[in-house]
Order: sequence, then C-alpha cells, then structure tokens
Amino acid sequence: MKRTITIIIIVFTNIVGAQKVDYHLYSPTASSWDIVEFGLYDTTGHKFLLRETIDEKGRVKELEFLKNGELINDVLCYLANRVTFEYSENKIIETLSTLLA
Repeated sequence: MKRTITIIIIVFTNIVGAQKVDYHLYSPTASSWDIVEFGLYDTTGHKFLLRETIDEKGRVKELEFLKNGELINDVLCYLANRVTFEYSENKIIETLSTLLA
C-alpha cells in the first residue's frame, strides 16, 4: 500500500505544474511559415518542426521554428524564429526574436 501511494505521488507531481511540448510540421515559404500538420506524434524524419511549449494552464509559452532539430538559422525576410509569450492579469506580451546560432 505504501509503495502504491508513493508511485501515485510521483506521477501526480510530474503531471501537475508540468509544461507540455507539442510539435507541428511547417513549411517555409518566401514570406511565411505555413503549418502543414498539427500535433505530430512522431517527429522523426521531419526537417521543419515547430516546437510549441505550453504552460501548466494550457497557454502557449514559446514557439520555436526548428530546422533539423535546431532553431532555424536561415530565416525568411522579417520572420521571427522564436516567439515568447508572457501573461499577466490583463495583458499578453508577445516577443518576436530572430536568434542566430
């Protein structure tokens, strides 16, 4: 019984307050990132992936446009390769970044 309770506590601790990461397939165009497929379960073999980090409240915390598993370096035009979101009581701050490795 004690072992069962310990396992339940460990699993519950990992679920509550944990961030979630989803992956989506995208295709770069001359002036945008086109989302081709949402909610990929298997990311192997895909060159262009969007990594979406979601907080414990189900809100998007960060978007990262990846190429071969790394933040895309050859960004298109004015497009950001990383977007972060900050939430306060009555506003959302969206920060667009073009980070080069």
